[in-house]
Amino acid sequence: MQLIPKLPFVFCLSLLFAGGEASLAQAVLPQSVLAKGGLAQRGSAEKNKMDAFNRAIAKPFYDVEACRTQDRAVWAYGWNFALLTALQCTGKASEEVMNKQIQAVRQLERGLGVVTPDLFSRAGNKVQRTVAAVLYFSKGPGYRLSREISKKLGYRSGALFEFAIKSGLLMVLYSEKGDLSNQSLLKALERSSLVAGIPDRLVDPLRKGIQSRLPYKEVKNRVFSQAAKIKTFLRGKETTLRPVVKSVGLLPALVRDFVTPFLKVYPKSKDPESKNAFRFRGNMFSFGIDLSLVSFQRAQGKDASAKLKKLRAISKVFGVKFPPFVGIGGKAFDDPRKGTGTMRSLQATTFLLKGGAPQLARAMGKRKGLGHAAAAVELGIKAFLASRYQNVYKNHLDRMDREFERLGRKLYLPSRTIVKFQGIYREKDARKRAGIVIGLMRELKEMGAK
Repeated sequence: MQLIPKLPFVFCLSLLFAGGEASLAQAVLPQSVLAKGGLAQRGSAEKNKMDAFNRAIAKPFYDVEACRTQDRAVWAYGWNFALLTALQCTGKASEEVMNKQIQAVRQLERGLGVVTPDLFSRAGNKVQRTVAAVLYFSKGPGYRLSREISKKLGYRSGALFEFAIKSGLLMVLYSEKGDLSNQSLLKALERSSLVAGIPDRLVDPLRKGIQSRLPYKEVKNRVFSQAAKIKTFLRGKETTLRPVVKSVGLLPALVRDFVTPFLKVYPKSKDPESKNAFRFRGNMFSFGIDLSLVSFQRAQGKDASAKLKKLRAISKVFGVKFPPFVGIGGKAFDDPRKGTGTMRSLQATTFLLKGGAPQLARAMGKRKGLGHAAAAVELGIKAFLASRYQNVYKNHLDRMDREFERLGRKLYLPSRTIVKFQGIYREKDARKRAGIVIGLMRELKEMGAK
């Protein structure tokens, strides 16, 4: 049975060309909308109906702002990784500069849910390091990372990451002689920009610079200029498209970072329910509390040298390097002369949830037989922050409860203890919240004594 009559070809063409929006509207809108003279009249009622019709056509099928947020996160991570790659290849950057760039990459990786693999060695001359970089991204850990991003976030994100990385490689491989490396990288950039949705006008200046064999410094400047324009483009500054309805249920960054696990997989300890294991967890929980306390004391310009010395000594026992106190973009937050106190405190929070603290916990967790150290340190940090930012976390009880239950189960804590953790952000009085945390420190240590 033919339910939909076949439309004549000429009629279809008339919808597309001979009448534009009005013809299309006449074909799809009900007669009630087209009554009283139809769309030909210029009355306000008809104009409003036409505006509504045009808005319906323009309405996106997806959350535009969510897509932009993901694109920005991928670009920020990829571009910082590209800069790190270029610095590694040159071999001229100081250890301080390298550490800051590594810190920036580590902070951004958690927004994508990936772990940055160890970079290729700085050993050898520049040619050897450049070859190592190409192998790293063509069939090594860098290539596997790009595949993981594509699989998790889609081909558009994978292409955006590739575009960023190969822009960085161009700064290393470009030659004014116009060799094959230039053309190969240009083809890769053109292909990935197409998949990533980067407008051709943003790529064109760099393309012309490569084809014209401009001096290295000019091409390098164009790479950085292109990166800045892409960042602006991904922020939505060049388009009028906006989400029709603001997304519901998006978590604040402070909550989203809080409920993100420090590790993908938590290594298991040899005997997780022994007295020694519980005693060790209690000590590492206190380590997480002290690390949080020292971070905020440093941000506020207070003396924390005694506790800091103890923290560094414990890290040395584990055989892991204690991280520098740096926050967003690798900026140090322990200098009271730089920025406001509020800004430095936010930087300390970033350090604890996305920066050096999770890196330290991961390194500790990799130690043989001490896998539960990571979860215990994470629990200490999050208990401290739950008390400090109670005004934020009290509005997201379900997510917070699940996070503390997850960590409690990792550490074999009894349900009554987990419930006490969940009571931290339910308590309005700051002194009582501090009392709950201190009581939990004592309780976890006592578990190892029974």
